[in-house]
Parts: sequence; structure tokens; C-alpha cells
Amino acid sequence: MHLIIYIYIVPFCPISVPIGIVPGPDSIIVKPNSQAFLHCEVYGNPKPTVTWSRSREQIRPNDQYETFSNGTLLVRSATEQDVDSYTCVADNGVTGAVERTVKLSLRGMDQYL
Repeated sequence: MHLIIYIYIVPFCPISVPIGIVPGPDSIIVKPNSQAFLHCEVYGNPKPTVTWSRSREQIRPNDQYETFSNGTLLVRSATEQDVDSYTCVADNGVTGAVERTVKLSLRGMDQYL
């Protein structure tokens, strides 16, 4: 009795999945000088990268801002100067980029709401 084994080699074909952003709140209100977490959870294949901007300028991590691998932006100590709209952009270089804007306001400061 002879055993014959066939091996089939199938080329790897990555599947492109369009980028999407998981729905979340369009605004967040925090106490002055507290942390603010602005969420931008994305999906797609290849995995998209997330960048955040404010007033059309990209936010770079520093003492006030931190970005996490899940797309979240942390404002470490939100003050009047941080009250604004923040935009996250998800892009993977394959499918079209998508974006979402989150407005940050401070509690008790009605002039900024």
C-alpha cells in the first residue's frame, strides 16, 4: 500500500476591508483640569493609523496630549485653551481615509458649550 500526499500551495491574497470608525459621542464635557479621553476606534485591513488634529494642525504627543494604539486621544489636564473640536483621521494608504470630529467642552463654563 502506497500513501500519496498532495500539497496545494495557495498564494496569500490579503483581503482589503474598507476603513470604518466605530460610532461614539460627538462631544465630551469634562471638569476643568481633569483628563479627557476622545475616542476614535477604527477598523479596516490593512490596519489604519489614526492621527488627530485641532484647528487643522496635527496633534503630536507631548506633555498635554497622548495618543494610544486604539485611536484614543488623551488630553491630560483640560483647560479653557483645550476647548475646541478635534478631528481624528484614519488612513491605511489603500482605501480612502475617513474622519470624525469630537468637540471638547468644560463643565461649568457655559460660554464654551
